[in-house]
Parts: sequence; structure tokens; C-alpha cells
Amino acid sequence: MTIRKIQGQTIDADTLDGVELAGLATVPDATAGNYLETSADTERAEGGATYNKLKEIVLGRAGTYRVKFDLKHSTAAHTAWGAIYKNGALVGTPQSEAGSTYVTKSEDIAGLAAGDLLQLYLKVDVEDGLCNAKNLRIYSGNPLVSLVLTD
Repeated sequence: MTIRKIQGQTIDADTLDGVELAGLATVPDATAGNYLETSADTERAEGGATYNKLKEIVLGRAGTYRVKFDLKHSTAAHTAWGAIYKNGALVGTPQSEAGSTYVTKSEDIAGLAAGDLLQLYLKVDVEDGLCNAKNLRIYSGNPLVSLVLTD
């Protein structure tokens, strides 16, 4: 068996056809769960009756994630809407909140790929209304980093 080191060169698919690449690590797809992978926690406000992007996270691996965010309206008289988008297209179920106290919304989103942009869009039910969101958080059941379980 001949072993050659290839460094700094591009290899096309034909070169690797039939070659077994043993010993390379693969990254497992994410499964929805309750281990925090990443978050965008800053409070943001949005006004207007059409959806606008407020938060965005790029995913490091494919799979299914549990996505949570906190949502409220500035007054209890109106309704705030939040929705999860992937690469600018709606993938989640629009979530509403009529109260002026934050409520956590949660949804499992499947079919995501590494490099996808997971985004939080908001709108309000009236043009002059104002809604708030914070704590866009991405969770998995099989995190790739070490986590403290008891502190």
C-alpha cells in the first residue's frame, strides 16, 4: 500500500472514486432536545404589520433543532407575532402573544442543513404597534461540546 500526503491541492470526485476514507470523523445530525447549542439573547423591538427579520443564527450542522424565543407586545391590547424562517423562507408555525409579559415559544424544526440561516421574524397586528423578542435559542439532544450538568 502506498500512502501519499496531499496538501494544499484540490481533489475531485473522480480521484476519490472507490477510495475508502477510514478514520475520518463524521458529525452526527442534530436531534431536538434540551441542551443549549447557541443563543442570540439581546432584546429587540419591531413595529409594523409585515414580518421583518430581527435575529439570525447560522447552523453548524444538519438535523432537527428545538428553537425557542421569548415574545411580547408592548401593550396588552394588541398581538405580537413571531415566526422562524430558514434562509428567508417560513419554516415554523407563526406564534402569537397578546400580553405585555414575555412568554417563551418553542418549536422543533426539522430538515435543516449545515450553513442554513435560522431567523426570527416579527410583526404586530397594527401598523403603529410595537412588539419585543429576546432569547432566540437553539437546542439539541446531542450537543457537540461539553456541558456542565451540575454546578
